[in-house]
Amino acid sequence: MWADPTHAHQTKRHMTAVLLLVLIGCQLREANRQASTDGTGRPASTPASPATSNPTALPVLSPATVTAAVLTQPSVKIPTPDALPPLFSGSSLVYDEAREEVVSFGGLQASPGCVFCDVTWVWDDLGWKQRHPKNIPPGRVGAGFVYDQSIRADVLFGGMSERSGSGNVPLNDTWLWDGENWIRQDAPVSPPARYGTNVGETMAYDAARQVVMLFGGEIPVSARAGMSLNDTWTWNGRTWIQLRPEASPPAEPGTFISAAYDAAHENVILLDQGTWTWDGTNWTERHPTLNPIPVGTGVMGYDPAHGRIVFFTFDPSTGEGVTWLWDGEDWSKADMNPQITGVEQMVYDSRHQVLLLFAVGGDKLAGFYEALWGWNGSAWDRVY
Repeated sequence: MWADPTHAHQTKRHMTAVLLLVLIGCQLREANRQASTDGTGRPASTPASPATSNPTALPVLSPATVTAAVLTQPSVKIPTPDALPPLFSGSSLVYDEAREEVVSFGGLQASPGCVFCDVTWVWDDLGWKQRHPKNIPPGRVGAGFVYDQSIRADVLFGGMSERSGSGNVPLNDTWLWDGENWIRQDAPVSPPARYGTNVGETMAYDAARQVVMLFGGEIPVSARAGMSLNDTWTWNGRTWIQLRPEASPPAEPGTFISAAYDAAHENVILLDQGTWTWDGTNWTERHPTLNPIPVGTGVMGYDPAHGRIVFFTFDPSTGEGVTWLWDGEDWSKADMNPQITGVEQMVYDSRHQVLLLFAVGGDKLAGFYEALWGWNGSAWDRVY
């Protein structure tokens, strides 16, 4: 709030105004620095103004520009949790919009140790807390997990588990998390059992059509190999329906696949060795100028504040993290990337209005939730 200069006793309000002016001044100087280059980092050849010889004179910016400059300041303020879940990898993560909290299920646990865990954790501003629901799905890794807006519940499907005497087996059960308990769904029709090629089947909530979309996955054919699937299914809150589009992504064996819903263009973006879009009826292969090459792992999410798909993976030549942005027509690379050694999940936190990247933050593999980053539209800010 701006101070009223006619009331000298309003000192606090005056100080607030001064601080805001300083902030805007910093933004204007940064805008001037950027404007003084030609976009390649080289100084632009702009003639000096005859009215002044000061080469660093601030440009005149519109109120809209000033407002935008102030709003682009990093605003991710989430407290560091006192403790982290002892999960190592393979867990399924989702942001529960109805209850404004992150929900994690399954995965591998470092201590006391379980190969296919059946634990449920939730995370909010108060930190991570383990839940102890009455009903519990079988432990698993690589399951699909998305929030279904139409029924205000989180949908868990498939994954890899184990059965006594049978070794590792894929699953095709469907469960709902309502914030307090797990509820198994006796769907009349279900997709064949499968587990994810990354950290979950390629599942996304298609808001335009109000259904959960599932593409592909893998089924084991031997102890060391799996067969990739490229079928398309939707969950309508009651049952699964198989769709038969005219064309489908090939999903070749060993190919990394990731997907997310693009609200700005009302379609699902899928990335394997190419870029595909799903419009509710058909898959269409896109031919962007640039195409990310996922290396082993990667995570994808949607940034509604800037209307772009964000995909984080690792550079095939250097092994360093790289962030790709999809604007509906082409991919581009972000300049700043976090120094991390592995990624687990990416979810959009609507409460804090930030896209979150859960990752490994150092050289140790102490747990995939030990580092949290927030996307501010152009770079990643370390949250904790």
